[in-house]
Amino acid sequence: MPFHASELAYLFPMDSVAPLTPAQRRLSATMTAYWARFAATGDPNAPGTAPWPRYTADGDHIQVLAADRVGPTTGFAADHHCTFWQPAPVPIPGGAVR
Repeated sequence: MPFHASELAYLFPMDSVAPLTPAQRRLSATMTAYWARFAATGDPNAPGTAPWPRYTADGDHIQVLAADRVGPTTGFAADHHCTFWQPAPVPIPGGAVR
């Protein structure tokens, strides 16, 4: 499981981490291309990259960025128990629910 800010070693050269492996350098180039494309256009997708779908709660598609796999996947909300953070329905006098 990656730790908070672990992506920074892939986006900025750092002397505080071990040198990247060839697979990690490829991932770094992919991540940099996604970030730069998004900053320039508002859309991370570009020819030659795995499509990065827009997230919707209904589709629950997220992008996997790993040295061995880059591409969309589903199941993030279920895997991370996101419904736990949704407010519970509140009964309103008269039988309605808010």
